[in-house]
Amino acid sequence: MLKHVTPDEFDAVVSFRTSHAIFEALHACHKKLGLHAQINVLRKALDVYYEPSTPMSTTTREIWDLYECFRRMGKIDEDMILSIFLINALGQHYPHLQSLIHNMTHNSHYTASTTLRRLELKTLLEECRAKLGFQPLAAALIAINRQGKPLVTVTCSNCK
Repeated sequence: MLKHVTPDEFDAVVSFRTSHAIFEALHACHKKLGLHAQINVLRKALDVYYEPSTPMSTTTREIWDLYECFRRMGKIDEDMILSIFLINALGQHYPHLQSLIHNMTHNSHYTASTTLRRLELKTLLEECRAKLGFQPLAAALIAINRQGKPLVTVTCSNCK
């Protein structure tokens, strides 16, 4: 069984002695995928509409199944709702920051205040960069010439 799991899953279950214990741990891990998965299920559920061409019972069943999936992922309190709003708002222009903050939600001491502090830090960093005359990072990343080629070749100093 351990040959067919990801490295992260392996680390989470390697200490279990039986296949059943490994299965239960993996099941629990995948059942509670975290806040980001809950956001995605919630968004999917909010995109479901009753249509005249589809039996209402079919749509109701789809909504019910999404609700059950959402519910099994764990409770969301008011603080988590704020976190969902903040993390979701980062998606279009700040996917890296969104991913970073989403990973922070796995910490047992995580709260929406953690996200707010991280966003304040990002704001301060951008303000400092602007004062020093640097371009916003997003603008620097999309600078290309008319032929669609980057104006500057960026090379990682670590791996080249």
